[in-house]
Parts: sequence; C-alpha cells; structure tokens
Amino acid sequence: MGGQRRAHGVETLVTGRPAGRYAHDGRVGWHVPRRGAFLVPPWRGVTALAALLAAGLVAAGLLQKRYCFEHGWGGSDVFWHACFSDLPRLWAGTPLASHALPYAAGGGGIDQPVGTGLMLWVLAWFVPRTPTSQQAFTAAWAVAAAACAIGIVVCTATTTRRHPQRALYVGACPLLVTVALVSPELFAVLLVSAGLWAWSAERPGLAGVLLGLAAVSRGYAVLVLLAVGLVALRAGVLRAWCRTAGAALVVAAGLLLSVQLSAGGAVAPYLAWLGRGIDYGSIWYLATLAGRPVPPATATVLAVAGWVLALAAGTMFTLLPRRRPAIAEVAVVVLAVLFLTAKSVPVQASMWLVPLVALAGVRLRPYLIWVSAEVAYFVAVWLYIAGGSEPNRALPAAWYAAFLLIRLAAIAWVALDVVGRARRRPAPTVTADPADPAPQQSVAIAEDPDDGAGVAGGRRDDLVLVAGR
Repeated sequence: MGGQRRAHGVETLVTGRPAGRYAHDGRVGWHVPRRGAFLVPPWRGVTALAALLAAGLVAAGLLQKRYCFEHGWGGSDVFWHACFSDLPRLWAGTPLASHALPYAAGGGGIDQPVGTGLMLWVLAWFVPRTPTSQQAFTAAWAVAAAACAIGIVVCTATTTRRHPQRALYVGACPLLVTVALVSPELFAVLLVSAGLWAWSAERPGLAGVLLGLAAVSRGYAVLVLLAVGLVALRAGVLRAWCRTAGAALVVAAGLLLSVQLSAGGAVAPYLAWLGRGIDYGSIWYLATLAGRPVPPATATVLAVAGWVLALAAGTMFTLLPRRRPAIAEVAVVVLAVLFLTAKSVPVQASMWLVPLVALAGVRLRPYLIWVSAEVAYFVAVWLYIAGGSEPNRALPAAWYAAFLLIRLAAIAWVALDVVGRARRRPAPTVTADPADPAPQQSVAIAEDPDDGAGVAGGRRDDLVLVAGR
C-alpha cells in the first residue's frame, strides 16, 4: 500500500500521516488518526444507525404534532394535544412571511438571536406564500431539524473517537420527538457540536468560527466556549484557546454589527431578555405558583448571578480533581448550574445538554432517568398552561411544581454523576524528569479520558488547585 509507513513503531494506514495519540496496534487493522479521516471506520455502522434513528425520531415528531398541522396553532387545543410550536408564530407574526430580513430598528422583528433569525430567513425563501404557509414553514424546519440532528450525531461520533457509540445517546433520544419542532434550537446545538469537533481535531480557528456563530444563535454557546477555556487553562494551552475565543468574538461581533447597521434590531432580543420576568421551567417559578412572583429586575439579578455561579462551579470542577476532566464534563456541570438558576428553562432547552451528555459519557441509568423526567415535564407543562382556558381540565399547580422539581433534580443528578466519575479517576502517574529534580506529571496517552481535548490531549497539567485535598 503506497500510503503505508512506519511512525513510532505503529503502522499507519488509510491516511499515510504519522500515527497520532489514538493510533491502535497494527494488528487491529484500523487506527483513529488525530487528524484526517472524519468517520471512524470500525463504527461507521453505529454512526449510520444513530443518524437514521435521529432522522426517524424527528419525523415521528411530525406525527406527534399532527393535530396542529391539520387544525392550526390557534386556541388552547395546541396545549391539550402538546403540539405547540414557535415556528408558526415566527412565520405569521414577523417579516419572515414576506421573505424580508426579520429585524427592524422600530420593533416588530423576530425575537430570536441573530444567528437563528438569519437561518430562519434563509429557510423562509423556500416556503411559498399560500394559505397553508404556516404548515409549510414548520415542515421546512422539520426537514432542516432532521439534517441538524444527523449532523449532531456525526459530530458526536467523530469527537468521541474511541467511543463513537455514544452518539446513540443523541440519535435515539426521545426528545427529538417532543421538542425538536418546538423551536429552531437544533441549529445552535449543531454549531456547538461542530465547534467541539473542530477543537478536538486541533483546529482552533475553525472551532472559534463555529462557536462564534453558535453564540449569536443561542447564548449557552458562550458557556461552552468558556468551558473549553477552563480545560485549556489547566492544560497550559491557553494560547490556542485565545485563538478560538478571538475568532469567535470576531465572527459574533461582525454578524451582530452587520445586521444592526443594515436593518437594526439585532440587539433587541438581548434587551428583551433583560426586562423579562420569571417563566416556566425556572426554580423561581415556584414563587409565582405560591402567589408571590419575583419582580423582573430581581429575576435578572438572579439570572446573572446564576451565570457567575455556573462559571465558578465550572472553574472549581476543572481545577480541583486529581485528573483533568473532559471538556464536555465541564460543560455539563456549567449548564446544569445555569438551568438551576435561570429565569426560564423552556422544554426545548433540554436539547442543549443531549450531545454534551453523550460526549461526557454519562452512565445509561442517569441518562434514562433524566430523559424520562424531561418527557414527563413536556406533557405536564402543556397541561398546566392549558388551564388558562379550561381550569377544570388542567394539571393542578401543585402537580406542575412536582414535575418541575423532578426535572431539575434529574438535571442535577446528571451533573453530580459527571462530577463523581471525574473525582474517582486515579491521579496521573508521577515520574522524575532527568533535567528537572522536581517531579513532573506524566499522563500516559492511553489514560487520557477526553477524546475531545484537542491540543490539550496527553499534556501534563499546568495549573491545578490543591487546597482542601
């Protein structure tokens, strides 16, 4: 074979490049290059199966929302049949219906971040203006959602090079049935997943571009970017992360500025968030159920404090364990804290966690309990909201509070499972460097638990907190 060569005693096949840190022994017949092949050959079948399942579950979501496709999205029936979706409202109540840019300086624009709004604007050009255009627009998003779900599966499988079967956590996730068509959430999730893949492939510039696009599509991407930075700080590769963060900043600022100068209204969704009060899914909504709602200004303070607390928790989790945690593990912990302190945790926000939980290798039992809690909450919240029109048929407030607490407890359990597994990992071996009398950490390549570490993979720690050990 012309591309066959020897590198460090490991036979290199397929790409002809030197064997990376994920290379297998030549007797296996395949290796996973650090760069190069996008799909892992031994697991192509698993990746294809997960992608097929993902597309099928999104299609099942169309059936789950069949009533609204047949009867429209008006009235309280959308809640009784659990087929509510933001897509028809975004089409009928914004300039998307006229194929115009959905942002305007005088208001009346779309209430979605710029990245998501521009994606929907492009999608709107494929929808004709007819009496059934709402259905057509929602169906067009269903096609796009299936493509996004497949992309997330592929990114997850190729990021977890040694465990691509974890992509089944994404492909077989029942949340694709319940929430994939509620809002255009999967677009930002795809960008975040692609950004993490690019970082794992040691392409910090591309990772920055993708995460920058994700940040102006959904704000949680900023926390994922910071989670990457925390791991890079501990591994001593902060310079590479600065390239990623710089590229993300340039892309995000450039896109926001371009829309603001051309149409105006680019920052309106963020300003609206500042003035918004507590809403469904938030732990603070329990006060509303008790008849003592939290004022909007206080809600904003609590939400901002939640972001600070999430970053503090991520920092401690990154720097305290004996073994450096994986990037996805840090991201799961940070987002869990965010969910527990946010103004609102809509049902579709659960998709943010799905690929991160898969990348973090969460055990099957916590995963299944969390997903079951999400599905149960999905039904409960619509039955509770429907009480505004028919209180006698609605879910009582006490029961809604119970499902809300179960959901948040399940999210916390997933985060605690991640923390517990990370803290139980053994400390890295310590060897003496002949050139340095002080012992240095030396982690064997095969022991590195994070396939997505990118340039941080296989490196000894540069910064570790030892207080309290």
